[in-house]
Amino acid sequence: MSAELIHNLPEREYHADTTTLSASGAKVLLGKRPPSQDSDALSFGSLVHVVLLEPDRLDEYAVLDPDIIGVKADGSRADNPTATKAWKDAVFAAKRDGLTVISPATLHKAQEMAMAVELHPEASRLLAAATGHEVSAYADHPSGARVRARFDLVGPGYIADVKTTFDGNPEDFGRTMHKYLYHVSAANYLDVARANGLDAERFDLICVEKDKTPGGEYRVSVLEIHPDAIDRGRELMALACDRWLQLGKRIDLPSYGPDRHVIDLPPWGYEYDDFDDIKIGGVA
Repeated sequence: MSAELIHNLPEREYHADTTTLSASGAKVLLGKRPPSQDSDALSFGSLVHVVLLEPDRLDEYAVLDPDIIGVKADGSRADNPTATKAWKDAVFAAKRDGLTVISPATLHKAQEMAMAVELHPEASRLLAAATGHEVSAYADHPSGARVRARFDLVGPGYIADVKTTFDGNPEDFGRTMHKYLYHVSAANYLDVARANGLDAERFDLICVEKDKTPGGEYRVSVLEIHPDAIDRGRELMALACDRWLQLGKRIDLPSYGPDRHVIDLPPWGYEYDDFDDIKIGGVA
């Protein structure tokens, strides 16, 4: 099969594909347990993406205020608005229509974070130069696996991904990259982009922190992933592709093996200084 770029492919359709391997699936095959699709962090990150990159999709959300909707049957204010019949009926109706329920405060926070990205000089330059948002792409991996990627931003010479994070400090983010295997995503995205004839030499992360600074600002950092890290990510992506093919194109966590394992405390677990003051039977 040949490489393929698809604009305007619905996100749900992209993620429902089981015939190709994404970087997210590769991370599972490498032992990284995926976050729950219903997790608050994942849902909020998706909302920030929509506000920043696809504002026309905001009609997929129902903005409901429990303090306004969640009242008692007589119209008086309820002590627990989300426990009222009025609130439950409103949420049921929204979900029946396929909408994601969010509060006004959640939407406002996402809008403020998106604005912080737009006001950041380098991030705004990447946004302005982008030739595509949320572009889905497919290619054949050298292993024989069919792989896919979905670019947040694609522009001249770069692919960029927007991340909501608790800490976007450039001096520490390498640890975060290692923990979440962002370099695997970067390698896959760049290789799929190049297979489709795109000029993609660099992978950038646009990070926006979830908590305001004491001064009331949402900090933003733009981080270019080092080529050496991308090379390591490419090795890991190849390993994941091999595992995927061996499993019959099925995504699953690696087995712990058939044998019994002997476990031990980590070295610091043998230090009892923290327990010296614990009293047993009233005696230290």
